[in-house]
Amino acid sequence: MFQDGSFDTMVYVYTCVRTQIENVEKFLHHVNVTMRQKHHHLQLSLVADRIESYDAVDAPSDECDKV
Repeated sequence: MFQDGSFDTMVYVYTCVRTQIENVEKFLHHVNVTMRQKHHHLQLSLVADRIESYDAVDAPSDECDKV
């Protein structure tokens, strides 16, 4: 395609490669953010499951309410 080796050709190729690298970096950043969110969501779900397994307990008397 570009066999003349001119400066303009090299600049064009460099620009294309640079753009592809930037696109890959943006994609990887998006994947990392998504995976981190899924990990945090899983952790929160596990904590919520543990909390939900406890039964609420009423205080036996008004004495406990004061404390």
